[in-house]
Amino acid sequence: MTNTPTKDIEKTVEQILELEKAGCEIIRVACLDEEDAKCIKQIKEKIHIPIVADIHFDYKIALTAIEAGVDKLRINPRKYWGKRKSRGCCKCMQRKEYSNKNWSKFRLN
Repeated sequence: MTNTPTKDIEKTVEQILELEKAGCEIIRVACLDEEDAKCIKQIKEKIHIPIVADIHFDYKIALTAIEAGVDKLRINPRKYWGKRKSRGCCKCMQRKEYSNKNWSKFRLN
């Protein structure tokens, strides 16, 4: 996982490229808001490994990360949103018509 603000695309990419050289095969970035999630598109263009978005606080951030081309999501809906909002997140993902194959992108803790 990177320890740079995801919004700081230059530093985040720099750190990921260093991790790639060290043998890292997958990277996780924190998405604390929709701006972070939108940055995934630009980051992906400059790296060579899959990127996982660590989603906090709002399912809309997860949907933005999906639109930005994230390779995988890690979300913990019950910890942050409670059961009611967790169901809302899953329903929104279902409306996007994800196939069973695409559901493998999501990790719900």
